[in-house]
Amino acid sequence: MLKELRRLFGRKTSSVAAVIATAQVPGGVVWTPRRYDTFAQETYLKNVIAYRCIEEIARSVAGVGWGLFRHQGASRIAVEVHPLLRLLERPNPYEGWPYLMLATTARLVLAGNAFLERVAPQTGPNAGAPAELYSHRPDRIAVLVNPDGRLRGYRYTVGGQSREWAVDSVTQQGDILHLRQFHPLDDWWGAAATESAAREIDTANQATEWNMRLLQN
Repeated sequence: MLKELRRLFGRKTSSVAAVIATAQVPGGVVWTPRRYDTFAQETYLKNVIAYRCIEEIARSVAGVGWGLFRHQGASRIAVEVHPLLRLLERPNPYEGWPYLMLATTARLVLAGNAFLERVAPQTGPNAGAPAELYSHRPDRIAVLVNPDGRLRGYRYTVGGQSREWAVDSVTQQGDILHLRQFHPLDDWWGAAATESAAREIDTANQATEWNMRLLQN
């Protein structure tokens, strides 16, 4: 179907997409613009106020109940048995849905970006249907861009090993969902909610360090 649509209507793209890709994406790879590990260390792990704020947001999102419904005329009926409900209850063998939502939301607040991976069977009657979901650290993922400015995939790298996911050239959909905040100066990555408070957080951390040394002396 998609091939037929491409044959009938051709391909569309922004007139400036190729310019942005050529000017800002050397080698077609866009890495995360900051040291996420350092940023997380200074905010979430060292500053009690920043930790509490991020934790409150993440736990609030994680506490939202999810349901599945179908429309029957003007009515909405709850679905009691469905594979998607099992996925919402246990998205992967290691995590429950609340923890997955907490981790994803905390990363989105901390880095302005969060990534969810969909794992689905490649063969059989359930081929393509989501069976597991995983949340990944944004600093381990690079955005891959074609010369014409289209997203072509994502690359996950850790310990010198990499794994890539391709995206559809027309729909731009794939097994990775990139959640990001608006960034006024970046075309590919989102701005962290804590980024504008970074100076205040650094100042508070230094003040705490100074007070501790004063007491030690």
